Amino acid sequence: MARDILWAHARSVDMPSVTPEDPQRERQGLPFPCAGSRDALARQPGLVAKTAAPPAFRATYTDPRRLTAAIGGLFRHGRSAMKSSPLLRLLCVACLALASVMARAAIPPDNVEVRYKDPQHFTEMKRSFGVHRIHANDYLEPLKVYIVQRASRILAPGQRLDIEVTDVDRAGEYEPWRGSRFDDVRIVKDIYPPRIDLDFTLYGPDGDVLRKGHRSLRDLSFLSHNFVADQDSLRYEKSLIDMWLRKGTGKL
Repeated sequence: MARDILWAHARSVDMPSVTPEDPQRERQGLPFPCAGSRDALARQPGLVAKTAAPPAFRATYTDPRRLTAAIGGLFRHGRSAMKSSPLLRLLCVACLALASVMARAAIPPDNVEVRYKDPQHFTEMKRSFGVHRIHANDYLEPLKVYIVQRASRILAPGQRLDIEVTDVDRAGEYEPWRGSRFDDVRIVKDIYPPRIDLDFTLYGPDGDVLRKGHRSLRDLSFLSHNFVADQDSLRYEKSLIDMWLRKGTGKL
């Protein structure tokens, strides 16, 4: 992006290495070729000079030190504009806040551990045959990330939750009697509800076990929930996790 900005200001820059002006190039609005880069410029039809540069940009682009100074001048120019525009300042603060939130979201919480026990034997994987090829990581990895993120929100400081998923049966089923046109179509009906079986252990700040047990998560009325606008392929399974965690650590 920086190179596009530099070339956009090429017409008003003092460049000793510029070749004599070509009237034809001037009429066509093309940038002046720099010495030693005539061929490279010919391969850049989109780099067309358009506007005049601020004084800070009057530098020779072939000199790295002056190029750095020119870029610094651009940022100084932006900061001065920011001082005179409260809206621009507010926009910058909002962007920084958003970047901070996204950075924190990218770091997985360390107070929740999720693992799968023999995923190759899950009910979901029993459907992986013939034309119904199911790749476990396509749904297991996103589901794991979701469980970690959701579970970490209900834990008190110092608490830790260990979850071992023992079986996954996603909502829907293949119905081969519908014909070959439906070989890769998963039919979602209320008779094919989602199911997740898991074992969990909740630890306190001192390492003592606060709660543990086995849960078979089911939702026979999963289609009654409003998923019209949700196109997530794991929306029914994630809903199971939300219903379980919504009870809080005292009723897991």
